[in-house]
Amino acid sequence: MHRVALYFVDFDDAGREQVVEIIDAETGAALDRSDVSAFGSGVWLSYDLAGSVVIRVTSLTDASAVMSGIFMD
Repeated sequence: MHRVALYFVDFDDAGREQVVEIIDAETGAALDRSDVSAFGSGVWLSYDLAGSVVIRVTSLTDASAVMSGIFMD
């Protein structure tokens, strides 16, 4: 198990809204789904993960999706 923290900031206050999904890389099963919006001051999401995963960030607006940092123990 590893602690993984993701940091998101809408650096230019573009009104970004996005979905963050944690997906099992072997099975394609969704392990978690979080909506992230109103994050001009920054937002953290933290997970305890094992094995191989895919982190997918999808924009729900015309603005690009952003992830400002990924931190692992």
